[in-house]
Amino acid sequence: MPEETKTEENKTETAGTITLTREQFEALIGKKEEKAEDENIADVARRKIDAEKAEKEESAEIEEAVKFNLSISDFVEKNKNILPEETAAIIKTANERNYKNSTEKANAIRKGIIDAFVKYKENIEKLPASMKSEVARFESFTEKEKEAQSKRFWSIVEVGAEYKILSRKAEQLQNNGGYGAAENSAFEQRFLDQGKIFRKG
Repeated sequence: MPEETKTEENKTETAGTITLTREQFEALIGKKEEKAEDENIADVARRKIDAEKAEKEESAEIEEAVKFNLSISDFVEKNKNILPEETAAIIKTANERNYKNSTEKANAIRKGIIDAFVKYKENIEKLPASMKSEVARFESFTEKEKEAQSKRFWSIVEVGAEYKILSRKAEQLQNNGGYGAAENSAFEQRFLDQGKIFRKG
């Protein structure tokens, strides 16, 4: 084979390959290390702190989601006469689907139950004005936003269910002559106080 042909083949074989001497390699690595050392140490420390906080928040969120997913069936069973009849089916459907993680599943369940709850006018018509505005805000979201914000608006269901329980008890007592006007006001105040507690959560 002619020498020129061999040379051309060698060029083709070695095209795209970069060979560094030991000195060049150490010089390149040294520059990277110098750049890291020149970085503001306060910035490095802040990034580490932020990363640790984000990791803790994520762990706490996952832990809370796991607890919610494990306890939601008991909550629904306890309030089955208060919550919409499709609530149990929402949980069953969620359990049959695959989610990336516990948080995604919890958000889907919360969003589904909130949607079902606020669909019925009787569940929200007697809520305090502040809670009604929360319902209106939730309903203004897109489906994805509802899921992402479901944890924040879950109190709509908790407070709404509690209100229906207390309201039914009050109606029974009133029908039996158990409450006067003053007692009615006390009942309403107790409910409003409970609503404040739920909304803090």
